[in-house]
Amino acid sequence: MFVRGTQDKESLESLQAVDRLTFGAVMLQWFRIFAEMYYQQLEGEMDPRLWRETETIMRAQFHVRPGIQAWWRLNSHFFGEKFVNYVNQLMPKRPSEPMKDE
Repeated sequence: MFVRGTQDKESLESLQAVDRLTFGAVMLQWFRIFAEMYYQQLEGEMDPRLWRETETIMRAQFHVRPGIQAWWRLNSHFFGEKFVNYVNQLMPKRPSEPMKDE
């Protein structure tokens, strides 16, 4: 369910209602954790090395998982403006290619 939801917008929308809710809950929690880490690093409360690693992982996920990009575009309004602007600058300028099934 998670991998299918991250493939592209169509795959995300094709999830059954229960799977879509589960996917949304997982993504919301993931972005909440990322937001908390973002604000901690802004306040100087996080080791810069840990922040660089986190940012690298997030940037990579945004580039290879178009379904995450689609979820973010639909749900970014749940987050503060500063964090939204930060995440938006991490997103690719154009949609990524869908992931291939393995």
